Amino acid sequence: MPIDEKYAGKWARPSGHPDDQVMVHSSAVSPERPEGTIISSPKGWYDAGDYNKYIVNSGFTIGVLLSLYEDYPVYMRQRSIHIPESSNKTPDLLDEIYWNVAWMLTMQDPADGGVYHKLTTPEFEGFIKPVDCKKQRYVVAKSVTAALDFAASMAQVSRVYKDYSEDYPGLSEVALSAAKRAYEWALKHPEQLYQQKKMNETHSPAIQTGEYGDRSADDEFFWAASELFITTGENIYLQTAIEYAPENYTVPVWGNVYGLGTFSLVRYQDQLNGKGKELADKLQQQLLVYADSAVMNADQSPYAAPYGRVAQDFFWGCNSDAASNQGMTFLYAYRLTGKKIFLQRLCIIWIVFWVGMQPDTVMSQGSELKVR
Repeated sequence: MPIDEKYAGKWARPSGHPDDQVMVHSSAVSPERPEGTIISSPKGWYDAGDYNKYIVNSGFTIGVLLSLYEDYPVYMRQRSIHIPESSNKTPDLLDEIYWNVAWMLTMQDPADGGVYHKLTTPEFEGFIKPVDCKKQRYVVAKSVTAALDFAASMAQVSRVYKDYSEDYPGLSEVALSAAKRAYEWALKHPEQLYQQKKMNETHSPAIQTGEYGDRSADDEFFWAASELFITTGENIYLQTAIEYAPENYTVPVWGNVYGLGTFSLVRYQDQLNGKGKELADKLQQQLLVYADSAVMNADQSPYAAPYGRVAQDFFWGCNSDAASNQGMTFLYAYRLTGKKIFLQRLCIIWIVFWVGMQPDTVMSQGSELKVR
């Protein structure tokens, strides 16, 4: 959409990528949508440093943001972020999330419930404005990870937006139906992982943009089944969640979403009973074991931080993929136990990374942070 000066100031710009003339790639064909079919798939969020839109990363991000709302609904209802929807009766966070949810819903094939892995140009655009991008865009290959991340996040959408039907009539029902259909498709295609190099050997044009591939969909099955169980209460989903439940807690990241299922089940554990409660209790214990281990001896590490102890901790995307997501884990551990050590280490992680990005800052070894 165009970013008006009223909201963006000097960052105002015209709209780019309307995505109303998106082509079905040869890898994504179905009887109802042969190669070259034109579909409309507007809205959504650009990804990291490019203009493409990816279901796997979108689903993870939606899951994180909806968890923020579910954990702190009163706080989020009080926040205004100055967007066109700020005057309606829905929290601004959910209005912003909906912009991407609306796009994700267009990425489901209405014929079979499968979900396209991404919407992309064959190659990355250059460093140009969105309005200047002219390359043809495609929906590419359905994948089991896209279907399950879609199912999980749409199950969350269904229960969260149920309270905001005045602004978003029917969304809760549409999202749940879409989630169930995507989940059923995944059950029928459990091995259909997205493998871009292999795909390019038999399909054209070759796709060279972000792969967001995976080696296993076990964690996605767990997350999707967990969210669908919480939303519907149906034991068929609980059985799958138990089957795919992790043995140990891992910090959530787009390629390993066990943690998002853990967050949701722990959040709702007081409303669960039987095997659902048993599973939630087990996952809570795993999370706390990890949290205790992560903060152990942090005082003896650089900057007194539980993250960033070795050089290998600093990689592309580590601010989000590792540091901030570990911080979310400590936030849950603090809420569950009331132990201030988790809140303190959470704050230190974010201070260290924020301070480290400031040019006029001195950081000292040990537990002190000296900021000019």
